[in-house]
Amino acid sequence: IPLDQTEVPAVQAVLGHTGIVQGLEYDGIEVLADVRSIPGSPWFLEARVGTQEIFAPLRARVRNLAALVTVLLLGAGAGTGWIWRQQRERFLRQRFELQRQSEARYRAALDNMLEGAQIIGFDWRYLYLNDSAARYGRVPKEELLGYTVMEKYPGIEVSQMFADMAECMQFRQPHMGEYHFEYPDGRNAWFEFSIQAVPEGIFILSLDITARREAEEAMRRVNLVL
Repeated sequence: IPLDQTEVPAVQAVLGHTGIVQGLEYDGIEVLADVRSIPGSPWFLEARVGTQEIFAPLRARVRNLAALVTVLLLGAGAGTGWIWRQQRERFLRQRFELQRQSEARYRAALDNMLEGAQIIGFDWRYLYLNDSAARYGRVPKEELLGYTVMEKYPGIEVSQMFADMAECMQFRQPHMGEYHFEYPDGRNAWFEFSIQAVPEGIFILSLDITARREAEEAMRRVNLVL
């Protein structure tokens, strides 16, 4: 072996290196060698083993450890995901319940108002009416819900009331006004309307002011006589 191949443990022994040395075997395999001189002779004793063989158990342990860490991380991730889903579901349930309770309170408040309350959709169908609105309309709620305003009150589309409702429906601007209304049976009434745009269409609060308007008209006539 040429002495310039200093990576070979045998050459290192000849050059005077003893103890644990690292180098390459003749076939290029990396090895660790224990080089000792034999007392009283020019010979050296070399014991070597390939580094792959030395580190094989360590590599196996590293692989096993990596696999274990991966499993733990996946388990932790799955556990965290499960906890997050449970918390999210709990939050959504609580939010839904609070919203349901809030809507129930709001609905109860609307149902029991003295003023008429109604929601009319973009297709002019009644979506909601409270008892007061149905009483003002002189038609049971069950006979109004799902029907259009024009179906239940023919001719309303030529009134100023309907014109203001349509303007709010289209341009989403609120309106307030007092309107004369003639029922299909010929009876008349006066109503004060507050018309507001809502996501479903328009929301109308109404109050029957017929008695007040009749009193005002009676007073006007008396003043004319006097």
